[in-house]
Amino acid sequence: MLYELGWIEKEVKGWTVTKVGQALGGIQKEHHQTGVPYVVWPQSILDNRQLANSASELKGDSDDAASVEPSQTTDPDVANDMRKKFPAVYRCADGHYVRSRAEMLIDNWLYMSGIVHAYERKVPVEEDAYCD
Repeated sequence: MLYELGWIEKEVKGWTVTKVGQALGGIQKEHHQTGVPYVVWPQSILDNRQLANSASELKGDSDDAASVEPSQTTDPDVANDMRKKFPAVYRCADGHYVRSRAEMLIDNWLYMSGIVHAYERKVPVEEDAYCD
């Protein structure tokens, strides 16, 4: 999350603080035995609004999608198609839009873990099927 905010940068081994991170109190250090760089932060960083907002979004605490109701329609095509009935309104950290908070938490975990993933890709079969 600190990398996404632009406060640290990835090195071959470890992390280095950016100018923005330094302005927020980040201090560059190195492990005394391995020389691997890392950053320490003051306790006050926990009060940073940008960090708190990012953490809330990552956890899915935003109210943006919480009030979205399934589409109420009599159109049989829409009623039988979950992709139309339940719009993808939850925005993930990597920009994907998904249909539920649970899917968002999974997508965010995959993204933050550096695992390549996709959401609802069409399966290469004759029927109209999408992987989840």
